Amino acid sequence: MLDVAASYGSISPSQVKLGVQTENKKINSISGATFVSIRYFLYAYLSLGFTGGTISEQGQYSTSYSATTIKSTYTQTSTTIAPEIYYVYTYKKYFEAYTLLGAGVAFTKITATTRATPYTPESTATAASDGVRMQYTPIGIRVGGHLAAFAELGFGYKGLLNAGVSWKFGRPCWWKQ
Repeated sequence: MLDVAASYGSISPSQVKLGVQTENKKINSISGATFVSIRYFLYAYLSLGFTGGTISEQGQYSTSYSATTIKSTYTQTSTTIAPEIYYVYTYKKYFEAYTLLGAGVAFTKITATTRATPYTPESTATAASDGVRMQYTPIGIRVGGHLAAFAELGFGYKGLLNAGVSWKFGRPCWWKQ
């Protein structure tokens, strides 16, 4: 059986780490963690798969040096690709309770535009970095048949709260042979 899912997560590590507003930083917008996952069920209770998704943030910085205020705008985008293990510990016909573990690489790009004074031109700088990201979801619930809704509570690249829809292709795992 094959499972394809699309989800939206909130309160991601990027939002917690970079989402703290200070007197010098104003966040204009933060998108939630948007992911697409595909899983193949090896057994009725165990699947392996891949997920990929992105999260972005836009904001402004202002720093005062004596009589001069330097203003910057920035955009940060982080894309994560990771293999995942999905284990179903309670399985009924239209209900699943599961746990999920994933680890992969994240590609982050930050673009900042700075204007030192109102009379100087803007300068743009771009930085890119790679890093390892993880996801641990101790509690996930899926309700429905082939087409179902799900909600997850976890820690990592998908965020603290993650919800979406999934579609299972093939014979249901609960079908008796």
